[in-house]
Amino acid sequence: MTRNVRWLLIVLLCTQVVLSAPCAAGVQPDLEQLVKNVVLPDDQLSSLALDMHLRLPESPVHLLCRLRFVASDSYSLQIFDARDETPVMVIADQMTMINDPFAEKLTIIASSGVVFELLQQGEQVTANFSFNQPVDGVIKNRVDLDFKKLFAQVDKDLQLQTAENGRLNFSGQTVRGNRCLASFNASAPLPLQSLQLFIAETAEPVLEFSLLQTGSADYPVAEFPLEGLQQSGLAAAPAHLNGFLDTMGVMTSVLKAVFARAAIHEPSIREKVGDMLKLVSPDWEKMQQNDSQRREKLRELFPLR
Repeated sequence: MTRNVRWLLIVLLCTQVVLSAPCAAGVQPDLEQLVKNVVLPDDQLSSLALDMHLRLPESPVHLLCRLRFVASDSYSLQIFDARDETPVMVIADQMTMINDPFAEKLTIIASSGVVFELLQQGEQVTANFSFNQPVDGVIKNRVDLDFKKLFAQVDKDLQLQTAENGRLNFSGQTVRGNRCLASFNASAPLPLQSLQLFIAETAEPVLEFSLLQTGSADYPVAEFPLEGLQQSGLAAAPAHLNGFLDTMGVMTSVLKAVFARAAIHEPSIREKVGDMLKLVSPDWEKMQQNDSQRREKLRELFPLR
């Protein structure tokens, strides 16, 4: 059985975005033709490029998740702090790097695969991403994007209009006033081109797919710069994981790193973050020093481009 950890931060981001309700009949037939799920490695896609933004309302937390796939079995997943493009977690060439300002060294995990999911769970849409450990010596990657269930939850003020560029623009709301905006290219193998989900009254989407492309050679899979990392002078330590609990512990450190970086740059939220993460006498100055020593070199090694 494949092992992965669901990242609770994303559940918090998306909990109130959609509700269970049937889609209005007028637009539903068109959406059924336009909205397609993506399941890898099952789907016969030559490539997939995906950029997803996650924003925590009333918080400086803003992540950019960049997924790349090229057939038959090449994957990479990069998680950046979108405010300054510093990588927090990178999975490429079956290796994982984790940048945790709580730790004195970067964490390196060998033999790891990509997990990326967008799933409907009850009345919640959750975006989950992690790394997979080998099972019986085999590294497995998994991508599961259930767009059909997501669109099935938007049931008010549905509109589907043709734009000047020939694309179709969709908009709709839930009964709570949460909004969904999307654009489609009906002739593309994956018609959905962009998607934004807003919590009521927020100016920016909490969940945004700014790029969704398949069949293009313009979005190569990222490479892991192992030699460059070794020559960079950055301290790094291999992690030896022994099962699910160790994996969960590492992913918890990623969650903590996200909020820690926000607090490093926004001192006004440090007390709140410290309480939320149950930190005992956190040394914010030391964390800021660790972060400052790494971020420029990490941006060079793992560029957002």
